Amino acid sequence: LEVLKNPRVWLDASTQIFYSLGLGFGGMMAFSSYNPDRNDCERDAVTIACINSATSLFASIPIFSILGFKATTAFTGCLDGNILKLTNEFDLAEGNVTRDSYHVALASLNSTWPQRVHSLGMLTCNLQQNLNQAASGTGLVFIVFTEAILSMPGSQV
Repeated sequence: LEVLKNPRVWLDASTQIFYSLGLGFGGMMAFSSYNPDRNDCERDAVTIACINSATSLFASIPIFSILGFKATTAFTGCLDGNILKLTNEFDLAEGNVTRDSYHVALASLNSTWPQRVHSLGMLTCNLQQNLNQAASGTGLVFIVFTEAILSMPGSQV
């Protein structure tokens, strides 16, 4: 919710609304040239704005769900890779280190054998960082969405 206090967010949101309403691009002029003389333009403008806002809110649900899925998949993949490195290096039984016990096991091994743990070159797994690395613009549509949808269960069907 701290993001909502940032004026840049509100500026970006208003810019998006102006682009999607088509102001300055002749869309409103084209609509008005075909209206009857006694048309209620104020009602039409409010209707268009409400439909546009509802469409934007509705579209945000799958967009943020897909971005969250992609970040979670990257995070669990990172954890699984680090767990595999720890299991192989320290000859641990498979299943001893789980995603839930990873941080405790890493802290324990790092306090006992810091050089060995450091030499593994393990990645820093951070879900919040994965969420913040989302692309925008055309990269979001063509790269991130395609990658996320292909990694979803049942996507090969």
